[in-house]
Amino acid sequence: MDISIGYFDKRKKELVLSQANQNIIIALNGEIRIIEGSIFSIGGALSSEKNPDFRDTVIPVENTLYLYSFTDGYIDQFGGEEGNKFGMTRFKNLISSLSLLPVKDQFEILKNTFENYKMNEKQTDDVLVIALRII
Repeated sequence: MDISIGYFDKRKKELVLSQANQNIIIALNGEIRIIEGSIFSIGGALSSEKNPDFRDTVIPVENTLYLYSFTDGYIDQFGGEEGNKFGMTRFKNLISSLSLLPVKDQFEILKNTFENYKMNEKQTDDVLVIALRII
């Protein structure tokens, strides 16, 4: 299982994240930062061979920021003019371009961009993007 969990410590103004084989994007003032998770999933071949190392990432929260958690379905979707995957670079650029907009607009842009990119290709996987505004 690939999963991200976290909590916001209001008193310390810190966001604490732990990720099993997932990345998270943090957007602050239009700039993004990728928070890379452990290479291990919970269960599976790698974790049964070794002692998985899951570490917390602590992010100070001075100003309002957005946290984006997502499945790989968006990134792995085939489409576009040449039938390529959407890809992480394109996804990061998309998040960067929409992170200053209201959440409702972000949702519409994410949905429309995905559908327009997919074109006539079959959807290859589940797609979930969660945006949390942390103030």
